[in-house]
Order: sequence, then C-alpha cells, then structure tokens
Amino acid sequence: MPSTNDLALFITGAATVLGAVIALCGVFLTNSYRRQARLKISERRLAAYGALWELSKAAAPSRPQPMSRQEQHALYRRLTDWYYTDGNGLLLSADSREIYRVARSNLCCPHDDLVPPPPREMTESDPGYERWRGDLSRDQFSLLRSQMKADLAIFGRIYTDSLDDQKKAFLKGCRVSTWKAPWRLPLHRRVLPRNFRKAPQLPGNPCSGHGASPPAAPARKFRRLLARIGRRASATET
Repeated sequence: MPSTNDLALFITGAATVLGAVIALCGVFLTNSYRRQARLKISERRLAAYGALWELSKAAAPSRPQPMSRQEQHALYRRLTDWYYTDGNGLLLSADSREIYRVARSNLCCPHDDLVPPPPREMTESDPGYERWRGDLSRDQFSLLRSQMKADLAIFGRIYTDSLDDQKKAFLKGCRVSTWKAPWRLPLHRRVLPRNFRKAPQLPGNPCSGHGASPPAAPARKFRRLLARIGRRASATET
C-alpha cells in the first residue's frame, strides 16, 4: 500500500503534468486563433489593396500625358474616400501608410509644402510646372505600388541602384528605409557572387542526365546559410 508521501508526490506530479498539458493547449489555441485572424486580415488587405491599385491607375506610368491639376484634386478625393471606406486605411502597412499619406498630400498641397521640397528653379509660374507636378505624382504612386506588392509578398521590381535622388528624398520624407525590400536586394543576394548562385555543371547532355552533376554540397550549404542571414537581417531592419 503506497505511503502518504508517495501519494502526495503522485498527486503533485499529476497536477504538474495536467497544468503543462492545459498550458500547451492554451498556447496552441491562441496561435491557431492568431493564424486565423492573420488569414482574415490578409484576405481583407488583398481586397483593399486591389481597390487602391485600381484608383492609382490615374497616375499610371503608361499615361501619354501626366495628370492635370483637376485630375490630381479628383484623385485626392477618391483616395480619401477609399481610406475611410470599410476601414481600408487600417490595413495599410506602416511604410505603405506613410507613402500613401505623403503621395496623396502632394497631389494638391501648396507648392512650398511638397515633400521633398521642390527644386529652387521650379516655380508655379514656370510653363512646364503642371507637367512637372503630374510627373512627380506619377513617380510617387509608382513607389506606393511597389511597396504594396512587397506587403503582399508579390514578386516585383527591386530598385537597388535605380532610385534617383528625388525618389530617395521622397522615401526619406516618408520615413521609409531604403535599406530593405523592395528598395534593396536581400543581404544574401548582395553578398553572394552572381556566378556562385547557380552551381556549375560538368559537360554533358542535361536532357539525358549523363555528365550533369548536382550542385556541390558546400556551395548549397553556403547559399542556404547566406539566405538565412539575409532573412534575419531583413527582419531586423523591418
């Protein structure tokens, strides 16, 4: 017959195990709820971003002529309506929200309030001022669409060194870092030489499978290591 001490130890151990099981179940249910919530938010964000993408068609790069001042004011009103409809503005990421806010403001704000500040030689009396202002909005909404694609993890252009000084100044005015995607390549793609990203093959017919060698194990491991470092660096920058 078990002693009182043995019975107490058994009850204590059983209570500990039961408590751990309950805690694990709570963690699992919490994570499951969070995953479901993130999934619903992602679905809503996709719909909201699609509507914003359609609105930005007015500032498409393929337009034969830049937006007129009347078109810019009309787009400003449509963008404001979109922001407050169905809580769409809540679904913007931090970077997209800042780019959206500044690009929308630049559509119809006074000349001296533009972000970034306009060049000194450009004045409102300049004959090409309206075209310059339309081109400015076109470029800024192109940057917004690139950031939106990055938010949705949709493949798009990586700007790297193609950002001119005006675009960099605009992103800086939006408090958006240009040291992360989509404005900069991931760390492992910057560090890894281009000719090392794909392992060479020995001469042979790749269709027949003779003479072709699989990627070398050290190279493959090194690429994976750099990719892992790049993901951690991107998360830190974010």
